Amino acid sequence: MPDNFQMGSFVFDDDLRLHHLPKPPARSFKVAHKGIVRAYVELRRIEASQIDRGEEFSLPQLAKAA
Repeated sequence: MPDNFQMGSFVFDDDLRLHHLPKPPARSFKVAHKGIVRAYVELRRIEASQIDRGEEFSLPQLAKAA
């Protein structure tokens, strides 16, 4: 998931922990488009799986903890 093309990117590991990478995965939006779409589809799949399992995340409380 590129945050932009100058500041690196973010990636999930197998345990869905988020990590920052110092380099972007692509140098332009055109080159990155397929990866961005793939990331979006995967995040939606993860979300749907969590909803199907009945998992709920109390985001406002988690945000306060951060």
